[in-house]
Formats: sequence, C-alpha cells, structure tokens
Amino acid sequence: MVKRWLSYILAYVMWTLNLAIGIWFILISREFLLDFLGITYAGQNIGRGWQVGFLDKVYLIALGLAWLIFMIVMEDDFKKSVKKGILMKRFTRIAGPEFLLVFLADLGLLILQGPYSTIWLRWFLLLVELGLGAVCIWYTRSQGKGESDKIKLSLPH
Repeated sequence: MVKRWLSYILAYVMWTLNLAIGIWFILISREFLLDFLGITYAGQNIGRGWQVGFLDKVYLIALGLAWLIFMIVMEDDFKKSVKKGILMKRFTRIAGPEFLLVFLADLGLLILQGPYSTIWLRWFLLLVELGLGAVCIWYTRSQGKGESDKIKLSLPH
C-alpha cells in the first residue's frame, strides 16, 4: 500500500516536471516569436507593432489552452502508467520532445539575438537541453514497444 502511494506521488512529481518544461517552452517560444516578428514584420511601423502584440496574445492563449488540455489528459495517463509499471517510460516519452522543442526555440532566439554576443553559459544551456531531450528519447526507444505501452489519450471518468 505504501509503495503504491509513493508511486502515485512520483507520478505527480513527474507530471509537475513535464508541466514546468512545457511552461519553459511557452515562455521561450513566446520570446522568440516576439523577437522574430519584431525584426521581420513590425520594424518601425506602429500599426504593425500593435498587430504583433495581438498575435502574441493569441499565440499565448492558444498554446496555453492546448497545453492545459494536454496536461489534464497526461495526468490521467500518468496515473494509469503507475498501475502498468511504465511510469518512467511515459515521463520520458513526453519530456524528450519537450526538451527538444525548448532547444529549438532557444536556438532560434540565440540566432536572432546574435550568437557571438552571448556568454558561454547560454551555449551550455543549449547543450543541456539537447542532451536531455536526446537521452529521454533514447530511453523511451530502448524500452521497446509493446501493446500495453501505447499512450491512450482518454479523458478521466
């Protein structure tokens, strides 16, 4: 009973980590979007600046709602994975692509801001993001693919 209880606590800790990585992606990708549109579209035009602000808000709301729905579904899936004994595989299946998305958004932001004007810690962070994403995907693939390992997206009853 205690082991099962601890497994559920671990599932919620992993779910919270996935949630945090997703929020990290939303923040970095939003910064990239603002910089990209500011440089390529808005320029010095005030009207286009307002349009960029509107697109920023639409992007943040749409991505935030999509992420909220995804995380609600994944919370149920994490609880089911405790019963099946595949919690770590489910965590890495979500965290790997998340880290790679964070890496891509951060790399794009670095390119826009100028790769030569940054400190070594920024490059190290990019390497960590890429490495964590690759390790998570490698772990997920190394566990094999069985019928019971497929993620079933269903709403909680």
